[in-house]
Amino acid sequence: AWAIVTGLTDGIGLNYVRELAELGFNIVVHGRNAKKLDQVHHDLKYSYPHLQFRALLLEASTSDLKSVNAAVDGIRDLHVTVLINNVGTAAKNDGPFLEPFVQTSAEDVDLLINVNARFPMQFTRAVLPLLLAHGGPALIMTLGSMTEYGIPYLLSYSCLKSFDLAFSRAL
Repeated sequence: AWAIVTGLTDGIGLNYVRELAELGFNIVVHGRNAKKLDQVHHDLKYSYPHLQFRALLLEASTSDLKSVNAAVDGIRDLHVTVLINNVGTAAKNDGPFLEPFVQTSAEDVDLLINVNARFPMQFTRAVLPLLLAHGGPALIMTLGSMTEYGIPYLLSYSCLKSFDLAFSRAL
């Protein structure tokens, strides 16, 4: 069986991948940085030679529907049973990390929407038929504690994580 983990080149995502590998899953590893993704892909193949890994390079902040669909078309041959939507960011293009919403640029709002809501929803939409084809799919969204509370100086991010929670519950 195969699992897909988005946003895995650092932190939580990489730990998800290691846990899934320990459970015997073959894994599609997704990231936006080619160098980091290649390194993770290489390290995983070395650490788990009995498993298969595929790398999926796709930029969540700028991916259009065509690129998302093309990426998923490249893995349609796999028996995918798990999708972990880990991709996400609170970082912005410029300015301080924490700031009042009124000072957040329109471009930063778009970036946060694209990475934290648009990409996970469109990627899930494209992958869902693969999950359903094999019965009993598992879908996991990395959310965090901000889903329950609006955080004033992280307004966009905390609202978008609430969106992800509502999306997960609706599925």
